[in-house]
Amino acid sequence: MTWCFNCKLDQKNDHLALCKELGHDIDSDHMFQITNHDVKKIKDTKETKENPARKLTKFATSEMIKVCISQSDPTRVYADVKMNDHFVTIELDKDNSRTKNWLRVRAYDKLNEMYSEETCASAIGFLKAKASMDEKIQSEEIHLRVAYVYDELYYDLGRADWKLLKISKNGISFVDYSKNTPMFIRTSKTAKQVEPNLRPDGNPLDEFVKLCKNPNPELFKVHLVTFFIEGLPMPIMAIRGHAGATKSTTSSMVKRIVDPSGKRNEDNLKSFPHGEDNFVTSLSSSYLSWYENISHIDRETSNMLCRAVTGSSFDKRAQYTNGDVFSISIKRKIGINGVDFTISQSDLADRTIQFDLERISDEQRKTSKSIEEEFRRLLPDILGQIFIILQKVLATIDEVEKQIKDKKRMADFLVYGEAIYQAMGHTQGEFQDLYENSIKKNLETLYDNNPIIPCLDNILGDETEVDLQANVLYSRIKSFVDEQGYNAQIIPKGSNGLYNWLTRSKTLLDDNNIIVIKYTNKQTKEKSGFHPNATIYNIKRITPKQTALDNELEL
Repeated sequence: MTWCFNCKLDQKNDHLALCKELGHDIDSDHMFQITNHDVKKIKDTKETKENPARKLTKFATSEMIKVCISQSDPTRVYADVKMNDHFVTIELDKDNSRTKNWLRVRAYDKLNEMYSEETCASAIGFLKAKASMDEKIQSEEIHLRVAYVYDELYYDLGRADWKLLKISKNGISFVDYSKNTPMFIRTSKTAKQVEPNLRPDGNPLDEFVKLCKNPNPELFKVHLVTFFIEGLPMPIMAIRGHAGATKSTTSSMVKRIVDPSGKRNEDNLKSFPHGEDNFVTSLSSSYLSWYENISHIDRETSNMLCRAVTGSSFDKRAQYTNGDVFSISIKRKIGINGVDFTISQSDLADRTIQFDLERISDEQRKTSKSIEEEFRRLLPDILGQIFIILQKVLATIDEVEKQIKDKKRMADFLVYGEAIYQAMGHTQGEFQDLYENSIKKNLETLYDNNPIIPCLDNILGDETEVDLQANVLYSRIKSFVDEQGYNAQIIPKGSNGLYNWLTRSKTLLDDNNIIVIKYTNKQTKEKSGFHPNATIYNIKRITPKQTALDNELEL
């Protein structure tokens, strides 16, 4: 029991924790003595008036039908609550204005009492602390805009009544948001989507790609639809083009189809943030993030983009004043655009589909107003067609996955892309060729910027296998780069950086049937030719295995 001077009560357990949360003056040293007269006053006070924050905390608890901790970010707690005649999800955060407003209004409507913002914040803060310490509270995935669970897709249109669009292999319907549906949150970047027309006329997706003047319409349409498949890694959509190529307009329209943040270009496009902390914060607020005017993709940016699309944990400190560390798991859909950026890292090349837009001639150019009017006319039909395609995909995805035997890069995108392409009326197997051709273009760019293959070809010569000490290998690579006029910034600055460079170039090595293995020499110099404990690289050119079909065709 500890005396609280503010409440004039002897507190313990949860009541004492609440007082501490409220910042009350507490007799932590147990120096204060309570007289019999004081005890009587305490009893009278307790019987006549309950602490406002405690009363509000009890009321808020009764209003919450479900409480959970975010599976991706364990520092965040969410609750499903009643608002008007439907349920919504709020974050239990004393600094969240929407949560405080809900509690103030709800308490006034049901208790006919007005509470201050500070009292609401104190109650919410205590509820979060209590939930965080309660081992019975479950962790759950919190969704933004789209959820894909148990072979069903849910899409949050941002409606005031919180109804969700549900897509299953059996059909498309609207369902009430409840504790039985996936848990959704809305951020300041979650704008309301238009109502889809589930009986679209013609082929609105074809009309859309014509409006965008996209040079690779079939792959572009498939890529757009895959953005609605939540939880699975999908490639970055990279749009390049010079001024006047409508790259910003196209980027904004794609964003508005999938995950609108507003009705204007500037609402949906943002600059790439500096540093990992700002990058994670930027991704956290949107299901699809679109970064424009990318001019250069360095190694750090490339690594962050790769981790974000395939899913990764980012370590953060709870506060800059302490050492508490927690992890945020992020997996997002991403788009980028720019005039002349180059993808020079193999990992990013594997995770990107690039669309190069041509500058529109003066004769074909449309005004921004006419493009906007055309897009708004098409948008309900585009959404309807996409949802119908997805319904077909869910009905066939298991069978399509069995059809694809060779799943190299971005396997989920390959499988779902094939299912989408077939649902759009195309023949089995055509999409894989479409996708592989796109990857080959990325590899051509890598060849132009990364000299590793010609370097190793030069080192191997007519041999199929060679072992070289690390310093010798580096010396030969550097000499080749200097002689052939390659950019010396591409290769490492010393032999210690060879392993990382070779690892980042694995895609190029695989595609050219070259294997590089690093090992430490454990033999004597007389026997191996290398110093003991020296780092050795084994470089080998391999012959691809022939398939049964290859043998039949005598390939």
